[in-house]
This record gives sequence, C-alpha cells and structure tokens, in this order.
Amino acid sequence: SSYISGISDGLLAYSDQSDNTIKRIESDGSARTFVNAGEWVPKGLASFDGRSGPQLFVCLHRKEQHKVVKYNKEGLSEQEFLYPAEHHPLYITINKNGDIGTTDHRQNSVAVLDKFGHPRFMYTGNREVGKMKSFQPISIATDCFSNYLISDWANHVIHLLNGDGVFLRVIALKQSLKEPRGLCIIGEGLLSVGECATGAIKVLRYLKTKSDQ
Repeated sequence: SSYISGISDGLLAYSDQSDNTIKRIESDGSARTFVNAGEWVPKGLASFDGRSGPQLFVCLHRKEQHKVVKYNKEGLSEQEFLYPAEHHPLYITINKNGDIGTTDHRQNSVAVLDKFGHPRFMYTGNREVGKMKSFQPISIATDCFSNYLISDWANHVIHLLNGDGVFLRVIALKQSLKEPRGLCIIGEGLLSVGECATGAIKVLRYLKTKSDQ
C-alpha cells in the first residue's frame, strides 16, 4: 500500500484495499485489522493526537461518493466529513488546529476543512511562479507552524502554503526533484521527499530555524 501513517506508540497503520480494511503493524511485526470499511475503499490516512486521545483520519471512496472518517483509538467512527462528488480526497494531513487538508489528483486541487467540517480554502496551484504546468498534487503534509506542503509531481516541486492557504513559495532542490510524491516532516524545517521517478528519498531543509542562525 502507498497509504501509510505513523500512529500512537510508534506503530504504523496502512490502507489494505484488497479487503477494504485499515491494518495496524504491531510491535511484533504482525498486521491486525483496526478498521473494516465495508464497501468503502480506504486511501490516504493521517493520525492526530486530539484531546480525547489518538485519532486516525481516513479517506474513503465508494463509486462516486467520497468522505473522510475520524476513528478513535478503538477503531470506532467518531465523525464523518462528506465531500461533493467532484472532490476525491486522496492523501490527507491534519494540522495542529485540527484542520483537515486533502489532495485531489483528479481535480488537481487541495481542499482544507476545519475540525467541524466547514470549508476553509481551496488551492489549485499558482500559475504566476515561472513556467509552471498544470498543478498536479499528490501528497500533503503539515508542520508545527500549520504550514501545508504539497508535492506537485508534474512540475517537480513542493508548494508551501501557510495555514490560511496563502501561497508562500515553491521548494525544489538545486539538483532538482523528479516527480515528488510522498512527503514526511522529519524535524523542524526538515522534509523528506519520495521520488516516483527514481524511488529515491531526498531530505531538504525548507525553513530556517533558530539553530541555523
């Protein structure tokens, strides 16, 4: 599966589309079914430490229906966020305010809802930056400042937005990125990027921190 997330206790969870379940990788290496999604196909997932304990948000699809479901630590559904038919949430991230960001590879957009499910903003790329092709987002991540980082594989860059959806800049290594896909924040100002074209993982610093000054 290309949909995986770290969860509480240092464990991992992933979407298993062969039987529409979310599975946990236990400390002994075994896989245990955590959520059975029934007729819904699970895709992107993201963990979040809420006031009531650890939570897991999962993008689910059934024909032309799409939603995000929040599950508690027992694997029980706590809240559903419905999306219009034209939005297909693929990858997902939750910022420290509880806002929910999802990418849509079909409509080439990013949608962000607040923790109650109300729309916050939609981002469809920034054509004013150089000679950019059509925005084609894949993965999304958020950092401790509530910034959003979105991999744009067609343009070989990462888009950086603030928590209100304001475009800040694009990020690319001097030696270039090649079809960036998976994203993971691995430290303050540090981002790991998985390349679809090469299978390589690159680490870049996208923000200066106090230790850099």
